[in-house]
Amino acid sequence: MRGFRHAGSTMRTGGTVDATEILVRGPVTTDDITRGPALIAAMVAGRPVTGLRLKMAEYRDVPAVAQVNVELAGRLVRGQATGASVRQAVQRVAASLPERLSRLEQRLAAAGPGRPSYAGERWERRACRVVSPAVRPLGGRRAVVRHKLVPPAVLERDAAAFTMDLRDYDFHLFVDAATGCDGVLYRAAPGYRLTLRGPAAPPVRTAAPIGVDAEPPPALTLAEAVRRLDLTGHPFVVFAGLAGGRTEVLYRRYDGHLGIVTPPS
Repeated sequence: MRGFRHAGSTMRTGGTVDATEILVRGPVTTDDITRGPALIAAMVAGRPVTGLRLKMAEYRDVPAVAQVNVELAGRLVRGQATGASVRQAVQRVAASLPERLSRLEQRLAAAGPGRPSYAGERWERRACRVVSPAVRPLGGRRAVVRHKLVPPAVLERDAAAFTMDLRDYDFHLFVDAATGCDGVLYRAAPGYRLTLRGPAAPPVRTAAPIGVDAEPPPALTLAEAVRRLDLTGHPFVVFAGLAGGRTEVLYRRYDGHLGIVTPPS
């Protein structure tokens, strides 16, 4: 994982025995490495979670960042937060975990035959996180340093919004079950927006507050997508890749570099 180093692991008990993998970047202190996992463990105590991973990072020009991944019943639950210090970032991300885990537990308990209902779901109505376009990497030479190849799942729109909330994503690439088209759901407080690659489709009723963009994503080369990202100042750009013919997302990273999410061709 670019820029991160392994800082050990800790063991905990409570429902299960599992290791917390600790990854750090920048001048993260020994105290943070000790206290961070303990705080996360306290927030998940009594739940049979596995696969804990805590990432803590200090950057030059942006706040500290903490990210935690856990699995509950084989489902990924993720949180990310920033703070004036690593400790504050960890406190914030730890505080966000119980609500997400509780939502998943309730969803699993209510699971049954037939199409799931998302009526009454507590949707997360936050805005997208902002990474300043002014942030530049060490050395000043920006590049696309991470390429995530993600086979998108076929999902109903409510299920995509629920998955995005569980994982604390700003956007989520999936195949829209209603149209069979690549879709990117993204945060647009106080709800969500969906951009679809394909012809206009009839409206779909959803429990989540989802609006649909009138236009499909533009067809761009990667270089053109980078230019559009710079011109708009947005945290990410959704575009139709010319090479593979699928929807891709180019996004800003906290280290000043760029990342891209693409489905298999």
